Amino acid sequence: MCDYSVDYLVNPLVDLGKYDNCNKKSVDDVSLYDWLEYNVSNYDCCLFIAPETDLIQCKLTRLLEKHGVEIIGSSSVASYICSSKKRTYDKIDNEKIKIPTIIIDTDDVNYEIIEDFLKNNECIIKPDNSTSTQHVHTIKTTEQAKKFLTDYRKNNIKKVLIQKHIKGEVISTSNIKTKTHTKTISINSQKITEKDKTITYHGCKVPIKIPEEKELMKINYEILGKIEGLNGYIGVDYIITDNIYLLEINPRITTPYILLQKHSDKNLTQELIENTLHDRKTEIKIKNTDELTIR
Repeated sequence: MCDYSVDYLVNPLVDLGKYDNCNKKSVDDVSLYDWLEYNVSNYDCCLFIAPETDLIQCKLTRLLEKHGVEIIGSSSVASYICSSKKRTYDKIDNEKIKIPTIIIDTDDVNYEIIEDFLKNNECIIKPDNSTSTQHVHTIKTTEQAKKFLTDYRKNNIKKVLIQKHIKGEVISTSNIKTKTHTKTISINSQKITEKDKTITYHGCKVPIKIPEEKELMKINYEILGKIEGLNGYIGVDYIITDNIYLLEINPRITTPYILLQKHSDKNLTQELIENTLHDRKTEIKIKNTDELTIR
């Protein structure tokens, strides 16, 4: 049941079912950007999910901002910062939570720098602007780096990170942020596998308890306050060892939301919309633990 008159812009093959005040819209003969350009000014607000890869999320946000549509999510500036792991790190003062990293331009590679960085480290190589574990690999040698850099160039990936491989518990936080309030609604585990030098995401468990929760919450709130324009639902990824390391900030609905909305004591999407639009503090509890597996 919808409390708002809502249009859902979806693939024509998706069946939404029948709900009051909920209307299905499809883009058929024009691009998504063209459809939004001509139609989006008819709407008061918009909640959308898009990847940060290739600035897709940022471009859609700018289009909505241009037409004066209120966004139930982060600004284009915040999206732009978070679309790059390097730009995100540049905004964070706490050096202790940053994974040792070098930045590689795939069109101008200095292999001496890579060889020196790899001397004492098993490393992760990944695009600076990728979503999830797409194109993420482990490397130990310069030859392995050359192979993956060749693949990145073929996929038109310009900026790449090589980071020390921190082996620990990979977790995330699910947060709702408004102009004046920030609420972490869940800490989640992430199911990650390593096989044939490729790292793959296989799902999550929500919510979880960890011994480092107090320290994590302090770091988490500090991070969310560093980037102006973060708003709505935000996922933040970490690795926990004897230290807490920041992986990335996702200024959008992330995979744990699927389970969180199922086990929330309130309508999570309605809470997200109303609290973001009206700058209200989120008071929500997750009633049960659940797992999601992606094969």
